[in-house]
Amino acid sequence: MSLKTPDPMATMSAHPKPTPDPAALIASILRMADAHYAREHWLAARDFLSLAVQINPDYPQLLGSLGSLQFQLQEYPAACTTFSAAVRQTPDNPDLHIQLAMVHSQLGHPEAAEAALNRALGLRPDDPTALRLLADSKRDHGYYQEAATIYGKLINQHPDQVGVFLSLAKCFYKLGDRGGTQAALEFVLTLDPANEIARENLATLQAHTS
Repeated sequence: MSLKTPDPMATMSAHPKPTPDPAALIASILRMADAHYAREHWLAARDFLSLAVQINPDYPQLLGSLGSLQFQLQEYPAACTTFSAAVRQTPDNPDLHIQLAMVHSQLGHPEAAEAALNRALGLRPDDPTALRLLADSKRDHGYYQEAATIYGKLINQHPDQVGVFLSLAKCFYKLGDRGGTQAALEFVLTLDPANEIARENLATLQAHTS
């Protein structure tokens, strides 16, 4: 006994199907991704976004959305690949360079992260997110003078950022500037009188200089 199989040519001629509209298909896939995202089904949302990118890989918005979700899921190598593709397509988008920098930072690639941040700042010189990330990277890798300079730019933009003043205080301390350290910490306490980090660091500083 043998089973019959349909003749594919006969099936195609008997039931012709219209060619699907790629834009409509992607729109349908994105609606499904949005529905899963709204229900916090992150993996399913990522899979539908990946499918949309496979259908249309030359759509920077899709790449950006997929990269953001991969970053949220801590899929950093995949996010790096996705954001790199998005940057190649739209190299004049500073936000994509910043997102790529954040991925490189998570992957332990400080030089690549700083290069991406510098590209972002070349496009948008006063971007506070790029400046903060670059300053923090310089601080964390021991380039305290460079970090202090960038923190100064941030303070000129937003003089009420407690975290920036705390980081600036650390830079001053590492550079041996006790007066600058004390001034930065005391200013933090004018912004946030209950700030324990500033209080403890100030007490430590005064104990060492008394």
